[in-house]
Amino acid sequence: PEEDQGGVSDMYTVSTLSTSRLLVHIHSGVICFFVGLGFPLFIHSMVRKLKFSGKLDAESLFSGFYEFYTPAMSHFETYHMMRKALLILISAGIFPDPTAHSFVSVLINGFFLFLVWRCKPVIHFPSSTFPGYNLFLISELAGAAATLLGSFFALIGSTSDDNQGMIDVLGVFFAVLNLT
Repeated sequence: PEEDQGGVSDMYTVSTLSTSRLLVHIHSGVICFFVGLGFPLFIHSMVRKLKFSGKLDAESLFSGFYEFYTPAMSHFETYHMMRKALLILISAGIFPDPTAHSFVSVLINGFFLFLVWRCKPVIHFPSSTFPGYNLFLISELAGAAATLLGSFFALIGSTSDDNQGMIDVLGVFFAVLNLT
């Protein structure tokens, strides 16, 4: 006889929604709504309000959120927070199918990489290694690209027939990529 595992019949398939699993979904939703959406929106509105009133300076309570961003994009840190909230929300089990979960991760991370590339939100800090380029922008783009690449690896691993073997290979490759 199959034991009750909280409504999970195997690693990827939810057969029923048990009370404990429902509470996890509700808890994740509340955290994502208040922390992942409410907090960034509050910071976004306060930074913009202080900027328009001329009180956004180093003495501001919110200086840590905007000090590396251009004045036009002083609220960009909130986009980082919202992306993380979306990733947490989909990881909480909205998509029990690993392929759907990985595909949505690729979309979220791809949109964020495009947003960083398009907005160029960071102040200019000259690079000695890459003359003429902004080191802060290179760093932001590299971080977003590495996250997108990791999402692609997860998508490839989720569609592989030999799941564990592919996951091992991609995991090692991604770890080496992050260390270099």
